[in-house]
Amino acid sequence: MPRTCNNHYDGVWEFWMACEPHHRPNERVFIQSPGRIEEHHGVANKQPTQGSPKNIVVFGESGVGKSSLINLIAGRSIAATSSGAKGCTFHHKKYELQLDDTPYAIWDTAGLDEGTYGTVPAEIAEENLKQFLRDLTRANGVHLLVYCVRASRLRKTLLSNYNLFYSAICRKKVPIVVVVTGLENYEEQMADWWTANETEFATLKMHFDGHACVTTLNADRVNSPILKQRCHVSRQAVLSLIASTCARDRWRTEREDWLSAALGDVRAMFKSQHDGRYPTPVVALYDLPEHPLDPIGSAKDSSPFEGARLMDAGGSPLLVHLIRDQHLRAGARFKKQIALRGADLLIFCASVHSDPGASRRRAAAFYGSYGGDTRPLLIIVRDALSDETAYEWWNTFDGNDKDVDSDEHAYPHYDAGKLQAIVRALPPPESTNADDAVTKLRKAIQTRSLQPVDVVPTGCFSWLTGGRRRTKLHSGRSTGAIGVQEDCLTKSNVWVPWRTG
Repeated sequence: MPRTCNNHYDGVWEFWMACEPHHRPNERVFIQSPGRIEEHHGVANKQPTQGSPKNIVVFGESGVGKSSLINLIAGRSIAATSSGAKGCTFHHKKYELQLDDTPYAIWDTAGLDEGTYGTVPAEIAEENLKQFLRDLTRANGVHLLVYCVRASRLRKTLLSNYNLFYSAICRKKVPIVVVVTGLENYEEQMADWWTANETEFATLKMHFDGHACVTTLNADRVNSPILKQRCHVSRQAVLSLIASTCARDRWRTEREDWLSAALGDVRAMFKSQHDGRYPTPVVALYDLPEHPLDPIGSAKDSSPFEGARLMDAGGSPLLVHLIRDQHLRAGARFKKQIALRGADLLIFCASVHSDPGASRRRAAAFYGSYGGDTRPLLIIVRDALSDETAYEWWNTFDGNDKDVDSDEHAYPHYDAGKLQAIVRALPPPESTNADDAVTKLRKAIQTRSLQPVDVVPTGCFSWLTGGRRRTKLHSGRSTGAIGVQEDCLTKSNVWVPWRTG
C-alpha cells in the first residue's frame, strides 16, 4: 500500500522509559574498514540473527551529523565523529549492528559538500561510486535511504544530494526518509520544525516516505533534563522511523546494469549543474484498453514510434511517448531512437474492469523491455475509487493464469507478481474524490521521475536553485507524427498539452 509521511513521536517517551540502557535490545556492532572487519565488543550476549542484514544508506554533506546519527541508532559510540572536515564524494564506511533481533548494515556515505559543489574530481568520484555500488551489490542491495540534513544548514547541495542518491544511484526504487538534526535548542517541539518547513520540501518536488526531527547529542554527555529527554525521544523516533519504512525486500538489480545507469546519470547531473541546463523528463506511457485484443508485439518489430507530446503536469514539462501494443517489447529500440538513457518514468495504465492477470503480464513485458529494474514504474488503475482499491485489484492475480496474448518465453526473469511499482487510483470524473486523486497523481509523476522536473523554490528555499535555467523543452529525439488519440491522463486533466509563449 502506498506510504505516507508519518511523524514518529507518538508515545515514544513512554516507550523509551521501558528501554533504559540496561533494558535495551542486545546489539552487536561491526565496523568495516578497507580490507578488514573489526568487531567492537559491547553488549553482545545474543548471537546475531541468521540471514543477510538490511542495508541502510545514510547520506548527506559533511558536518550534518551522519556519524552522530549512526551512534544514536546504535545506542553508543561506534562511528567516529568529525569536526566538519569535508569528505570525498561517495566515500563510505559500513557499520553492522543488531536491533530487536534484526541485523542491519548502516552505510555512512559522503555526499556533495558546499565547498566542493561543482568541483568534485570526476575520476575520484566515479571510482568511489563504482566501489560503492560493487559493495552494495555484494551486500544484496538497498532497503532504505536516510537523508541526514541539519536544520541550520539548508544549502544548495540539499536538492543535489537528494537527486544524486535517490534518483541517480537508487533509481527511486528504494524508500527514502529524512532526518533533520541540530534541533536540541529549537524553541518549539522538535517535531514542529517539520510542520513549519514541510511545504518547502514539497515545492522542491522532494518526496519522503517518513521523517524525524531530532538532536544527535549524546545523552550521557548532557546535564540538562530537557536535553536528556530530547536525546532519548530522538533515538526512539529514529528507531521507529527505520522500523516502519525499511523495505521488507531489498532493491537489487544486475550490477552492470546498475553501474551503467547510475554512472550515466551522475555524469549527466554534474554536467547539468555545471552549465545550468536540465533536460526535460521523458515518460513512456502504456495505456491498456479495457479489453485488449491485439497481441503483445515482438522485440523485432520495426514499426515507427509515435512522436513525443510535450505535456504540462501541474506546471512541470514532460516529453510523453505513448507506447502501443506492438512496441511493448521494443525498449532497446526506444533507447536507440528516442532517448539514449531510456525513459525517466514508466507509466502503465489499466482499468479496474480488466483482467488483473492479463494486465500484469503486459506490465511485465513493458517493465522488462523498458528497463523497469533501473527506473520507476507507476501503475495507474482507471475507475478505481481509492488507492487501496487499486492496490487490492492489482494484487488479485495468483500467478497461475495463462494469457493467450503473451509469449511465455519472453522476459522470463520478470515475474508479473513481483514488479516494483507505485500503485495509484484514477477514479471516474464524477467521483467526489476525483480532484484529489488527480492532484496526487500529478505529485507522483513529478516526484517519481528520474530526471528532476522544473521547480520554482519559494520561501526560505528560494535561493537553492538560483543559477538554474529553464528546462530545455526540446530534449530527446522523436520520430513519426504526434498521436491524436488521447490517453487516460489527458482525458482526466492529470496533464494537458504544454503551451509555449
